[in-house]
Amino acid sequence: MASKPYEFLKALYHRKSVPIFIKLCIVKFLTSYIRYRVHAKYTFPWSESGKKNLIGTSLFEDNDYAYYAQYYAESFLMDTLNHKNSNLYKYEIFKSQLYNSYESIDISFQEDSLLPVSIMDNDFINDFFPENCSINLSVNNKKYTLENIIQNRFHLMRFNKRDRCRINSTKKLLIGKPIQISKRKNKKKLVLVIFIDALGSKLFNKYPLEELMPNTYNFFKKGVIFKNCYSNAEFTTPSLASMTTGKYVHNNNFFHPGKRQIIGQKQKMINQYFHDEGFFTQLITGNPGQNPSQGYCIDYDRVIYKHSLKHQDVLMEFVDSMRVFKDRNVFTWISLFDVHHPLNIIPSFSAGSKMSIQAHDYNSGDPPLTKTTFRSYCPKTTERHVVEIEKVDYHMKSLYDFIEMNYDDEEILISLVSDHATSATIETENNSNILRKEKTNVPFMIRGSDYKNIESLEMIENVDVLPSILNSCNISIDLEKIDGILPKELGGNGKDFIFTESIYPGQTYKASIKDKSYECFLEGYALTEDDGKINLREYTIEVEDIETGNKIDNNKIIKVYLEKFRRILKTNADWG
Repeated sequence: MASKPYEFLKALYHRKSVPIFIKLCIVKFLTSYIRYRVHAKYTFPWSESGKKNLIGTSLFEDNDYAYYAQYYAESFLMDTLNHKNSNLYKYEIFKSQLYNSYESIDISFQEDSLLPVSIMDNDFINDFFPENCSINLSVNNKKYTLENIIQNRFHLMRFNKRDRCRINSTKKLLIGKPIQISKRKNKKKLVLVIFIDALGSKLFNKYPLEELMPNTYNFFKKGVIFKNCYSNAEFTTPSLASMTTGKYVHNNNFFHPGKRQIIGQKQKMINQYFHDEGFFTQLITGNPGQNPSQGYCIDYDRVIYKHSLKHQDVLMEFVDSMRVFKDRNVFTWISLFDVHHPLNIIPSFSAGSKMSIQAHDYNSGDPPLTKTTFRSYCPKTTERHVVEIEKVDYHMKSLYDFIEMNYDDEEILISLVSDHATSATIETENNSNILRKEKTNVPFMIRGSDYKNIESLEMIENVDVLPSILNSCNISIDLEKIDGILPKELGGNGKDFIFTESIYPGQTYKASIKDKSYECFLEGYALTEDDGKINLREYTIEVEDIETGNKIDNNKIIKVYLEKFRRILKTNADWG
């Protein structure tokens, strides 16, 4: 839960009697405080305390291996010991083993494979062609000496089937688990999840999808476009976790905005199902909500991470990787963060050229400390948001063209998902409830299943993404262990209502149920603690018409929804 001094200063700021210069001091202090807390959790490769660089540190040990991060595709490393510079660099993660200097390692290759190898030296100076950085190799008794090897970067070495290799160095070596280049047993050659942060479907009412994102629409209209999909939480951390595990927030227990919780150990993520099926699994992301040190590297064969990695770099890295694995079943999750907010602080060249003069005014009218979830509608923010979406879609055409040029529909399973809308772009009178339908209505599009040319109004939720993708790839899953259900549109049973909740330390617990007729909101009185336990000994509940928003004063209807809340939360909530 937020500290008492923090809450006191927030309350003090909002008092009308406080002089403006005192408020400015409070803003300056709290901005630094918030940045430190957020930085400590979300900045990779630094530890939660912000004192330890995790480059070359083992993450999530797995038998003889662990996950190790190294620098990736960077010409210059200006100051790797300064955590403020960590967002300047890209990182690459492989499951690897660490060996001491001069230790000889023998490897036999059963198939054509890639071997990630890195000379690890955490005290190095970033020189080109450094001296005394060499690797000695013996491949099928033929000896090689590789000199002037750049440190702390994975070098990919290709070996053929039945090759026998001995490798050593005068420095410590990181040697990755061999990655098979050719392997195929599933009919789906490519399974790709495109995650666009903060893309809400409510926007499509004013800016039709086929006009706002014509390339995306033209690609996915050949599959299924769900118009009534809803997220299961109000911000990225819990919403993304629900999507990747198929479990509601209270069941996956991954929600905290200020602490490093771990995902992928007590519940399976979507990539782990494909990993178990023999797919090459890859994550390419610039989203701070997918911090590798929080588990977003577990059972990924390769991870590329850079804080706020731009969408064009994400797309390039994906296409480049497919040059290598054209003969391998591949599962890749790519995350695009550009729509959430301009990654260059201001819009890019093409986006800025389309903006009106007033859109260059960045005063939204909200108080400086207002969190994005609670911001009010702003036409200037909306305009900037729209031009960023248009720009991303323009560049996405190259991805869609690549897929259609290289694969048949029966060989692919491509989906597009999002986690929440942006409050400042939602023009509605009901702006107070963070779980309202306008805030949680998100796109889900899927192409490559047996269902084609469908625009569906079926109500589904993000926990249904997992079973939808797995079923389309003929990968079995025990539906009793998750909250997701296969939609009727994809051959399943579907569901009658969807569920969203907010578990946020320092705030009251909130939940909503939506169906075709009503939207019901439940809120506890007690503030949520750090452990996320749900206290509903005292609560309020109200029902609204799903179309008009008019309040429904019918105790019989309210009781029906209350029983649904009790059934969903089961033993997770304390009802008194």
